Amino acid sequence: MLSASFYTSLDVSQRYQGDYGIILGLNFKDNATEDVVTRYYMMNIDTMTGNPYFFPNPVLQSGIFEIDNENFIDIDTISVFTKDFPNQDEYSTVYDIHIKDISLKGVKVLNSDDLSSYSLNLITAKGYIFTADSLSTDTRTIEAQLRAQSKLVAMDSEEVSIYWFIQNVAVTSAS
Repeated sequence: MLSASFYTSLDVSQRYQGDYGIILGLNFKDNATEDVVTRYYMMNIDTMTGNPYFFPNPVLQSGIFEIDNENFIDIDTISVFTKDFPNQDEYSTVYDIHIKDISLKGVKVLNSDDLSSYSLNLITAKGYIFTADSLSTDTRTIEAQLRAQSKLVAMDSEEVSIYWFIQNVAVTSAS
């Protein structure tokens, strides 16, 4: 799984055309010849959710690629690109696209039995709604409850990693 946060501040005249993203080059052993073969995987505007020309806040995007796990050797390259944006000549570059927190992780494809035996429940004991009477200092607690193979997993386990992120930093309890 390839993930990265994207932020754009493109001029309105450039928000209708063009492509950008990340290209990942991975090296594999060719079984027939024993040579090293580089295969490329791309995460671009076609694989992003939301409007890729208008991300006023950093937005986490992910792409999952199936690879030949047995013949995988190493990462050859991680490249970023832009192309075909309007109002550009061959020497100009789009500086209004920002990419940060590039992450590459190995993930396992879950079958239907796995999917039914893994779950994450978010528990809000005091509710999850802020009413008009709520103060701007009011808070709500969220507790995560993870089940793996239908068994409750201790959240302080070293094998559990939980990441919280803010999708829209402008949203507060007063929103």
